[in-house]
Amino acid sequence: MMSPCTNRQSTLKLLVYLTLIGVMLGHASFAAAQKAIFREAAAETGLVFHHFNGATGNYYLPEIMGAGVALFDYDNDGDLDVYFVQGTGLDQQ
Repeated sequence: MMSPCTNRQSTLKLLVYLTLIGVMLGHASFAAAQKAIFREAAAETGLVFHHFNGATGNYYLPEIMGAGVALFDYDNDGDLDVYFVQGTGLDQQ
């Protein structure tokens, strides 16, 4: 006769295995069904951005945060416009 603890462990292992198998099968079928919807087009559109964070080595919050970007139709022409947020040097006192 199996102890209740061993029975719970066996049930837990079975659930973990079944979950992993389900995730792997779902991921494989999802990946096969999807086509790429994005492509790299920055160079051909002339979009160039190099982030400057103003790092001084003191690890202030603005120095460790990444750049920001917003996509919106600023001029109402039906195309998305790109707005990048750039860093700057921090005033040293």
